[in-house]
Amino acid sequence: MQNKKVLLIFPKDIGDVISLDNEVYCPLPLLYLSIPLINKKIDVQIIDQRFEDNAFDEINKAINQNIVCVGINLLSIFQIKHVSSLVKHIRKNYPDTKIVIGGIAATLLSDKILNGGYADFVVSEEGEETFSELVDSFIKRGDHSKIKGIIYKEEGKIIKTPKREIISLDDYVDLPYHLIKKYEQNYDYYYLITSRGCNSKCSFCFIQTSPNCKWRGQSPKIILKQTIALLSLGHKFIIYNDDNFFVDLSRIKEFLSYIKKYNLDFRWAASARIDTICRYSDNFLKELNECGMKELYFGGESGSDRILGLLNKKISVGMIKKVNIRLKSFNIKPEYAFMENIPTETDEEREDTIKLISRLKKDNPDASIVGPITYFPIIGTKLYEDAIKGGFSPPKKFEEWGDLPLYIVEDFRGKIIKK
Repeated sequence: MQNKKVLLIFPKDIGDVISLDNEVYCPLPLLYLSIPLINKKIDVQIIDQRFEDNAFDEINKAINQNIVCVGINLLSIFQIKHVSSLVKHIRKNYPDTKIVIGGIAATLLSDKILNGGYADFVVSEEGEETFSELVDSFIKRGDHSKIKGIIYKEEGKIIKTPKREIISLDDYVDLPYHLIKKYEQNYDYYYLITSRGCNSKCSFCFIQTSPNCKWRGQSPKIILKQTIALLSLGHKFIIYNDDNFFVDLSRIKEFLSYIKKYNLDFRWAASARIDTICRYSDNFLKELNECGMKELYFGGESGSDRILGLLNKKISVGMIKKVNIRLKSFNIKPEYAFMENIPTETDEEREDTIKLISRLKKDNPDASIVGPITYFPIIGTKLYEDAIKGGFSPPKKFEEWGDLPLYIVEDFRGKIIKK
C-alpha cells in the first residue's frame, strides 16, 4: 500500500521581485513544512514553479489517487498572479483535491483568498504543526474545527480558529534537502532562519501584525548542526536570513566559538539592525569577519531623519553613515534596502534618500543598494492606516492585490529591475 502524499508548490512571482538582486534562494519554508509530514510517513513532493517550463504538467504528474492535498506557499503579493493560475488549473482538473494556502501574504489576505474560492483552508502564521494536523484531518476525515491556526469558510461565513502557539525552533533541525535536489543547481544561495520574530516596532513591518511577534531563537548548537549539514552538501556561502540575527549577543558569541572550535571554513552573511551594529566593539566586528562573515544586510529605509522617525526605526541618518564607514575597515560588505513614496514623504525627503545612497557608495564602494523600492502598505500595520488616510485605496479582491505596481528606480549597480 502506497503512502499518502502531499504536494507543496512554491510559486513564481512577477519578475523575481522576491529576489531583488536576482539572487534566487531555496524554498526554505516548504522544507520546514515537510518535516512533521515526513515524520508521519507521508510522502512529500515539492514543485518550485520558478524552474519549471510547464508547472501544470508537473502538477498533473504529481496528483494521483494517494494525494491528500496541495499546499501553496504565498509569501508575497507579487506571487498572486501565478498562485491564481495554479489554483484555477487544479480546480478545473482535480476538483476534489483540497487546496491549502499559507505564508505571510496568505495570512494577511485570508478573507479575500477564501471569498474568491482560491483555497479550502488558509494556514495562519506559523504553519508547521497547523498544516500537519490539517493533513491528518483530511486523511482521517476528522473534525478540522478543533485545529488551531486555520481559517476556512463554512456556510458562507469565514471561520478563524484560535491562534496556534509558537513552535520551538530547536524541534525542527534536519531539513529535507533531498526534496529540492532536482532544483539545487538553480539556487544561488542556501539560507537558514535561526530565529523568528522581532522585538523592534517598525511601523511598516508585517511582523508587528502578529501576536507571536516576540523574538525567539534557535540554540547555538542547533545553528551549528544546520550549518554543518549545508557545508556537507558543498555549500560554502550561507545566509542567516533572520529578521535580526544579532538579537541575542551571547547566542552569537557561542556560535562563533563553535566555528573556531571545529575550524569551519565558509563565508556567511546575516541581517542586522543599524543600531545593533553601532553598539558592537571593533574587536567583535573583527572577530565576526575572522569567523567568515562577509556581508551584512540592513534596512536603511530613508535618508530623512523625520521619515526614519515615522517608520519607528530608532536610528538616524548619521548612524547609517557611521556603520557604513566602520564596516569598510573590517572588510564586511553592507547592503542597504531603501524605500520611497512613504506616506507624508516630500520630494525633498525623497531626494535626501538618493543623496544618502550616493554618500554611502562614495564612502564605501563595496556597499550594495536595493531600491529605493516604492513603499507598499501592509494590512494591520500603523503605516497602512496612514497610507489610507493619504489616499491609498486597498484592493477589494484577491487578484487585484496582485495588480498593484512595484516601481524600483535604477539601483546603484546600474540595473533597472522594474520601472
